[in-house]
Amino acid sequence: MKAEPNPASNARATRGWHMLIRRGVQTAAICLSAGLTIRKAMRSDLYATLHFVQYVPPMVLFAAAMISSRLSHSQRIRLWDGGLDLVAIGIAGSRLVNSDTPFSGHMVLLTYGIISSQGRKLRLFALILLIHTTCLKLFVWGDFSTWAIGAGIGILLSLIQQLHPWGKADVRTNNFL
Repeated sequence: MKAEPNPASNARATRGWHMLIRRGVQTAAICLSAGLTIRKAMRSDLYATLHFVQYVPPMVLFAAAMISSRLSHSQRIRLWDGGLDLVAIGIAGSRLVNSDTPFSGHMVLLTYGIISSQGRKLRLFALILLIHTTCLKLFVWGDFSTWAIGAGIGILLSLIQQLHPWGKADVRTNNFL
């Protein structure tokens, strides 16, 4: 007689893998932020390094928090939601490689994060970073065009997630990391 699979055991195993992946993503984000900051400090003056520290590492940590939050909200990883998260993160991260893009990677990721994230704390984190980015982009640098295009792309990605039949959330909770 064959034993039937235990759903509770499978759920615990899945949660265990999600926890392991979440911790790995968080550790990688902290290491990447520290590594990028050290690299910038060794190649730039103090002003450029301070600008970098207040502008890039918070976004790396937000991206990791977004991935971690997505993993903590369901027992199975939804390919559609995770794929759109990675597209938003990839678009935002492309600014590190090519700064001549006509959009703000910060605005793409933050507008997408505010609209599509499930946890209140994650949305608050995104809102604080969005206000910071908006102040820099609009009032310090006078850069309305990349700000607006980035926000538009983030909103578009969020609409795709919300309107697509696969984009309906299973469970909305207030967990964060």
